[in-house]
Amino acid sequence: MEPERKAADLADVLEGHEWVNSDLTVHFGLDVGRTAYCSMELDKDSSKFLDFAIANHFWYQLNVDGLPLWGMVGEVVTSQDMLQHL
Repeated sequence: MEPERKAADLADVLEGHEWVNSDLTVHFGLDVGRTAYCSMELDKDSSKFLDFAIANHFWYQLNVDGLPLWGMVGEVVTSQDMLQHL
């Protein structure tokens, strides 16, 4: 089943936003164990796109009850970064 996409207005188009309804259910004040919300089997093309998204600092936004939450798609870690954390 394809995710429901929100029609883009001019600001969304100019800023490069693509809104997709995730259909996630969030219960506040309720302890929930670790849950996988999605999985992705990488093939050669999707792996290249994921590498591109990480290298180019793609981010995502979730809107929960009207409040925005942002996160990065992956993180580039170099050998030098690893040495600094030792």
